[in-house]
Amino acid sequence: MTKPAIPRANRNGCIVALAVIIGLGILGTTACLIFGGSGGRHVSEQEQQDHQAFADRLKTLATTSPGNLRPDGTLKTQLRQLTDFGNTHGEIEREIKGQVVEWTLTVFDVSRHGSEYRVHTSDQDKVETVIVMDPSNHEEKSRINGLHTGNVITVRGYIRGIAEGNVEIAPALLVH
Repeated sequence: MTKPAIPRANRNGCIVALAVIIGLGILGTTACLIFGGSGGRHVSEQEQQDHQAFADRLKTLATTSPGNLRPDGTLKTQLRQLTDFGNTHGEIEREIKGQVVEWTLTVFDVSRHGSEYRVHTSDQDKVETVIVMDPSNHEEKSRINGLHTGNVITVRGYIRGIAEGNVEIAPALLVH
């Protein structure tokens, strides 16, 4: 009685598959070296200038006295009325943009975008804000990371503008 023939493994197929995998690895590594050399993204000159201007303004905050603009009262009423009627905030924004404020607000949400943190605040009797902070040391990062909904914070910063009914404060820092 003869034994049935057992097919032998196709060694040529394995060698071809291995060669394809090695080729793809070399191709991928070469592409990474050519297009992403340092592993980071390219930062344009404008982005570098914007970051430097942000850092320079942040340095001056510690010694700049805040103005008298308050997050409640007239500003809150004006923003609510404009939003209710679908109008733009252009006139109010021109009046308040660039002012330094020191406000005590209630945290609604904290998010991180690169090295920057965005703290959204929401108070019944105050304007809603988006506060942009770029902490310079581990202590500041830890303090911001420890913020939760309902925490009350005091911030000092420049009003950058108004977007979607929120007053944007950037750059800003937490007041101890």
